[in-house]
Amino acid sequence: NVSLAPRVYGRVHITEMEDTSLDMDLDAPLPLTRFKTGDAIEARVVGLHNLKTHKSLAISHKWNTKTMVDCTLKPSKLAVADGASFPPALDSASFKAGTKCVAYVAKVAARELTVCVTARVLGRVPALLASTNAKVQKNLASGFRLGQRVICTVLKKGKDGADSGKSNSRFLSMSIIDAPKVGDTVAARVYRVVPSAAGVSVQLGNREHGRIAVTNIADKFSKNPFKGIAVGSVVQCHVVGKTKRHGATFWELSLRKSHLLGVGEVADPAILSLADVEADAVYRGYIVNTTDNGCYVALGPDVVGRVQIANLSDEFVKNFQRVFPVGMRVTARVLNIDSKSKRLELSLKPSVVDPERFQAPLTLSKLNVGDKVKGLIKRVETYGVFVKLDNSSLSGLCHISEVSSEFIADLKQLFKEGDRVKALVTKIDNGKISLSLKPEHFEGDVDSDMEDEDADNASDNDSDSDSDSDSDEPDATLAVDGEPAAMSDESESEMEDEAMDVLEADEDTAESTAARLARKRKFSDVPALDVGAVFADDDTVVADAMADESSSDSDDDDEGAGARKKLSKRAKRAAKVEEERKTREEESKIANATVDNLTSAEAFDREVLGSPSDSYIWVKYIAFHLQMSEIDKAREVAERALRTISVREEGERMNIWIAKINLEFTYGTEESLKAVFDQAQRMNDCLKMHQHMVAIYERNNRVEDADRLHQVICRKFKELVAVWVNYGSFKMKLGKSEQARVVLQNSLKVLPKADHILIINKFAVMDFRNGEVERGRTIFENLLSNYPKRLDLWNVYIDQELRVGNHAVIRALFERVTSLNLSSKKMKFFFKKYLEFEKTEGDEETVEHVKQAARAYIESKMK
Repeated sequence: NVSLAPRVYGRVHITEMEDTSLDMDLDAPLPLTRFKTGDAIEARVVGLHNLKTHKSLAISHKWNTKTMVDCTLKPSKLAVADGASFPPALDSASFKAGTKCVAYVAKVAARELTVCVTARVLGRVPALLASTNAKVQKNLASGFRLGQRVICTVLKKGKDGADSGKSNSRFLSMSIIDAPKVGDTVAARVYRVVPSAAGVSVQLGNREHGRIAVTNIADKFSKNPFKGIAVGSVVQCHVVGKTKRHGATFWELSLRKSHLLGVGEVADPAILSLADVEADAVYRGYIVNTTDNGCYVALGPDVVGRVQIANLSDEFVKNFQRVFPVGMRVTARVLNIDSKSKRLELSLKPSVVDPERFQAPLTLSKLNVGDKVKGLIKRVETYGVFVKLDNSSLSGLCHISEVSSEFIADLKQLFKEGDRVKALVTKIDNGKISLSLKPEHFEGDVDSDMEDEDADNASDNDSDSDSDSDSDEPDATLAVDGEPAAMSDESESEMEDEAMDVLEADEDTAESTAARLARKRKFSDVPALDVGAVFADDDTVVADAMADESSSDSDDDDEGAGARKKLSKRAKRAAKVEEERKTREEESKIANATVDNLTSAEAFDREVLGSPSDSYIWVKYIAFHLQMSEIDKAREVAERALRTISVREEGERMNIWIAKINLEFTYGTEESLKAVFDQAQRMNDCLKMHQHMVAIYERNNRVEDADRLHQVICRKFKELVAVWVNYGSFKMKLGKSEQARVVLQNSLKVLPKADHILIINKFAVMDFRNGEVERGRTIFENLLSNYPKRLDLWNVYIDQELRVGNHAVIRALFERVTSLNLSSKKMKFFFKKYLEFEKTEGDEETVEHVKQAARAYIESKMK
């Protein structure tokens, strides 16, 4: 700003401080750095303008406080003779698409730059068009400063709020970077990651799009190539080429370091055309499609080879679509190249890919009693585990008595499907193989820990497919080298019957050992629950905090006591009902296996026609379209499912709504997600839908959104203890114990007094489990001082101290509770628990002390 005369002010806009040209030095000192306050300068008046409307005014316009004098310091204008006229000021209509000009940075925002083209024309440059450097795009302030010169290209006339439809809009849509060309390095924003379609979709700016093929992500292919690539992130790419497909044109991009930097070790070479493929060579690639006739493997962005069923494996594969899923990394050998038809034939057979390291499959004739073999847990039953032997179609049964020298009460606590084990062959009878997993058989073996990394890395095709090939169904009967197949359905069921007979005979004599083993087992031995699935189809996404806490508090010590009791009639009936439930689940798995094999929309249509209210089929149908990158069709299937499933099937309809929410969360926008969630909570149980939504946020580390939704739940359902416990647990998991205590205080203000003890108890348990032991003890002591005869409080307090393992504190608690004047039934419970603790952790003297205290209590009651 300048002062021309008393009460007459003017300005020299930055665009009027110097003459500009496209070949000028953009790094020269900025124009504004040449001046400081108080300097006398020579300027020429070029016009007037209104400060409010930014419109130019005639030189004879009536003067007022909103009038400002426009001046210029451009040498070319200062040299013009006095009285000469200047060309009219340029407006936005004067700039046509493709025009290049020098502009000055006026504002740096998070997602765009605002630049000054003239005193009255501004331009907007989105981050995608501001720089080819990904780091600068993420933080524009690191690459641009106010007043900086930039050369911009006009793309089109922009929009300016309410005047967006008027021709005098002051804003232009501009770009600082040039249009990409092959060989350039550009920055792009990820807007879609579709592993099943083997590609990442990105936006380059100015409505140009690109694709990063799965084979162009890294120089060394990994099993999870899309790790670290998130929607919304900005990545640095190398332009490989331009492709037109299905009427759309897009750029082929690469993230390979060898393309971006020109250096680095290339384990898997880039294959851009069929000419780059050599006959009989071995390449790694990714499965991009699976059909009834085989699968297709991508070796490059536009180089895909076919693998016929006969060339998939050296062994018989019952369900190859599951063994070789889309997205799996494989190693293949080129069998045939047909340049005319542009067809490529590949083989995944280990005997063809690497004949030198290939080992012939293990057959029954080569297996002997006493052999030590390795394999995968195929099924876990109450009577034993079935093991599928490595490099073989053979399976064997390890009876529960051969798992360990000690009796195991529940095998599912020790094993799960897919675990690797080492076994000893103890018996072969009519094709039925009996195994032993007892540790003493493998003492002294170097590889007894089963971490055989060399075997896992020897072949991608084998290691990737081991876990996928396991199923709940036994393998189909298969003749190997003219021999009868081992472990057919019939023979396997015979072994089940034999095992059940032995189990029933041993059941009564070994339960005390099982109780001791269960009591000593650490929590770390229990496998964690995997909740990374895209769709949830049950009500267990958010566990009921009340049931979870109460059951986990006392299970550790009560289980041992309960195991030594004979089952009552009621318990036997409950066990029978549980067994029937498990049977129904197994039948459901077998039925669902058929759905898992469907590979076309027509097949899914037939299935939903036969079972219109089965949400599992509908969700699989939705997932099928997502694998094909058909997002809109997936949404249509979800809407069709809601129209088809009966309104009486509330659980099935809720599964579809959950699937819709997950779909919009993964592939939609925030607006579409909010719309679906709002509709879902109106049509279903509002609390359950909120719990599902907050679970999705927590799984995806969207902490702020999860916290906000927890607050909404606590306001809407403030009378429920469980919602406050869930919120407090969420805070504790984040390490924000002080905020969790604030949640507790807020809950006590709104919950009825009858629930105060319960929720304080829950938060005390949370303190114990999150390392705040002293605070947890303080809370329990305060509770017990007011309610000394509450058996449940004593029991939970003792359970938490048992978890901590401080024997002195535990014994002091037992002494206190056994000195109270309680009923005989309650005292019997605590004395029994005290005695079991001393038998496990104490010595003969402490055990005798407990027995003597129990005798003294009995004598006092008999007086």
